[in-house]
Amino acid sequence: MRVKGEPLALISFVNDGVIKRSLGVDKGANLLRIAFHSPVWAEEFVRLAAIQMTMLSLKPDLRELVILYSSRILRSGYVWAHHQSISQAAGVSEEQLAALSRGDATSAVFSEKEQALLQFVSKIAESEPMSKEEFLPIRKHFSEQELVEIVALHGLVYTKAKLTSAFEVEIDPFKGLDHFESVIRAAGKPLKTGTR
Repeated sequence: MRVKGEPLALISFVNDGVIKRSLGVDKGANLLRIAFHSPVWAEEFVRLAAIQMTMLSLKPDLRELVILYSSRILRSGYVWAHHQSISQAAGVSEEQLAALSRGDATSAVFSEKEQALLQFVSKIAESEPMSKEEFLPIRKHFSEQELVEIVALHGLVYTKAKLTSAFEVEIDPFKGLDHFESVIRAAGKPLKTGTR
């Protein structure tokens, strides 16, 4: 735990000018201020994040359920905080957010499809193989393309969670979608939101 007055993270933040030259945004999120210690990796990381937020076949509300539940399982307050407003714009309800924050993936606020999704995310996080019987519910609701996207989304959340926890990165003070959308636009496409 940090003592008041100590640096915001265990390693220094890169200057926002580095991020601006690469992405064209005035101010980088704290995660980017860490990631851009490796500029080539960070640029590709941002492109991958942009793809996962703009070009997946997985619907935006389901994408956000994967991200939020993964962040809950991984205990990543950073990812959770960044995706609360994004998830609501994508169609995740207050009741669903509350259930996820309690770790209640079987709540009646989730449809059968959403419950299957959350169970799959839980299994992915455990890194345990699934039996054919366990796999049937998720396979019933999702295409092979969507299944790959779900696993990849969890992997991206894992990367963000580990970068921010390993270096004790503080949650950014900004709220809402504006900053996030500017980074996504800089990487190529507008943020994909929408309701069920």
